[in-house]
Amino acid sequence: MSVHTGGLLVHLYDARRNDFLEMLLHHTVTIYLLGFSYMFNVWETGTVVLFLHDSGEITVSLTRLFTETEYKKTTVGVFLSNTAIWFYARLIVFPQLIYTCWVTPVDFGHWCILPIYVFMLSCLVLLHAFWFKMFMEILFLQVIAKGSTEDT
Repeated sequence: MSVHTGGLLVHLYDARRNDFLEMLLHHTVTIYLLGFSYMFNVWETGTVVLFLHDSGEITVSLTRLFTETEYKKTTVGVFLSNTAIWFYARLIVFPQLIYTCWVTPVDFGHWCILPIYVFMLSCLVLLHAFWFKMFMEILFLQVIAKGSTEDT
């Protein structure tokens, strides 16, 4: 949780980029989800959310690393693996987690907590779909068409 809180603080006080609102929503929703997981003792769900997110962050960091080098083929390979991991973990497995949360009776203590929790998880899925669309645009418009691996 401290990683996302620190990421939110850095995001708020760093130079604003074109994805400011999306990242603000991502950090805020993730912090609330983790807090809900701990507060209502459904930490198993929070752990799965963190695992699914962190599995893709390794290749995201490697892609950023290799874009600063002259190893263009390695950059493309890591970017393709990042896209595959992102698609599977965040657009296949993560929605299944949401469905499981919705249909499996979990005691959150109050009837209104589960819909809020599922809504926040759904916000993350929508952000993941938006970012995956951006990955596809980068792949087809920049890497394949121009042969460029610059970080835009």
